[in-house]
Amino acid sequence: FIGNHFPIGITLMMCLVILGLNPLLKLIRPQAVFRSTELITIWAMCLVAAAFPTAGLLRQLIPWLVMPVYMLPQNPEWEPVLAHLPDWLFPLKDPTADQATQVLDKFYLGSDQDNPFFVPWAVWWKPLLIWGVYYVPFYLGVLMLSILLSRQWIVQEKLQYPIATVMLEMVRDAPKGRRFNTLFSDRRMWLGAGIVIAIHLINGLHSIYPKIPAIPLGYGLGGIFTEGFWPHVVGYMKSSKIYFSMLGIAFLMASEVSLSLWFFVVVYGIIIAFIRYNGSDPLEAIRSQHYGAILAMGGYLLFLARSHLSLALRMAFLRPRNPREHAYATYRWVVWALILCMGVCTAWLCATGMPIWLAIAQLVILYLIFLVLSRLVAETGLFFVVPQLYAQHLFQLIAPNLLAVKNQVLVISSAWSSLVGRETLMPFAFNALRLRHEAEKQQPGEAGGDSLRNIEVGSGRFIGALIGAMIISLVVGGAVSIALYYSWGAVRTGNWAAFGGAASLCNHAVDYI
Repeated sequence: FIGNHFPIGITLMMCLVILGLNPLLKLIRPQAVFRSTELITIWAMCLVAAAFPTAGLLRQLIPWLVMPVYMLPQNPEWEPVLAHLPDWLFPLKDPTADQATQVLDKFYLGSDQDNPFFVPWAVWWKPLLIWGVYYVPFYLGVLMLSILLSRQWIVQEKLQYPIATVMLEMVRDAPKGRRFNTLFSDRRMWLGAGIVIAIHLINGLHSIYPKIPAIPLGYGLGGIFTEGFWPHVVGYMKSSKIYFSMLGIAFLMASEVSLSLWFFVVVYGIIIAFIRYNGSDPLEAIRSQHYGAILAMGGYLLFLARSHLSLALRMAFLRPRNPREHAYATYRWVVWALILCMGVCTAWLCATGMPIWLAIAQLVILYLIFLVLSRLVAETGLFFVVPQLYAQHLFQLIAPNLLAVKNQVLVISSAWSSLVGRETLMPFAFNALRLRHEAEKQQPGEAGGDSLRNIEVGSGRFIGALIGAMIISLVVGGAVSIALYYSWGAVRTGNWAAFGGAASLCNHAVDYI
């Protein structure tokens, strides 16, 4: 449903509203038709809500609170790792406790058939609230930083925002007297969409009825080039697939960006192949270079925005003296909210036993990583971006063995869940704010009542709507995730994070010790 920063489930839902519900409302109740600004608000709220239920946070966080304890009897070497983590972070810390069967076993194996909806909420509410005290301000800080920089990227640097451009074209109001807007009235669009739908329909039928021939959308050369230099070529150069959605978005990129993405990916693959061919494994060097590039680019993005940021920071503490400063006075509450959120997160991390300097450094590094990922999405339209980093690398790549064991374990525990970049909040937030910027140009004049149409897109109500969507997503997503685990059992979900992901973190911590 989500999967990346152009979530297909939300896009399909919006298409149903635009192509199904709105035309129906035009016939039976024209005044109830959703206008462009309302659709933008709905889409923006859905985007920020999409950041939490799965890989953005909860897919990793919920199993992490159970898996190390559940697997401790089979992995006694993990005991020193868990000893460094406070008991109040987990629903249960002792795998031999009387409640272990109810809390741990049923999480992984599922509930009994006579009580399929059993969930031991009594032991879950406390750790969920405690982790919420960290993650709610953490992601509110992400949103505040996005708000702080969005004007710089949209107005000053004029980034392309290819994904938001597609969304804006889809939600534009239809001309007077027309049922659909310009995009959905274009026969060429329907012809292209029809071809793609037909190809996927045929391939879907082939997976069910193999006698129906499939239409190949990829190539695989791994079985052909098996000698000499060729086996060392990276996988994406030996086999790949056509993604029609990415082809469409590429038309909205700047030509030099599109060329660079292709050219440097090929050069990168060739360099790796030569290194491997000469007997070296470049993985760790690549990860270090990747991390260094992220930190350098994050710093450079802040440097580009130095004038914008310095004025916003000044207005957080001083009174405006001229019209330009008056325009920046509205950033006062954004800056203070960001400071407050980082302060709460720092206090929470310190309460777990982390030194204050490490807590602040961790927050700054995570925000820089999110900022770089957001820039890639905003400038190129790449909707599947994942940093080649894990929580254990945050400080290990800067200076090996810099941290005490307890501190390294605390960093791993608090950073891992939020570090899967393909669905993280900040790129969603930047696209949502780009939608908001467009809606400000067409903000309706009327107001009144309590309906959704009165969330003024250019005001604090819009930000309030985004925050509300975030909170609802966290609460509902967390509750549903836990209920599904106890109903089905983690072993039936196939969730990588519930097994290999959490285990790899514990094993790394053991190696670090």
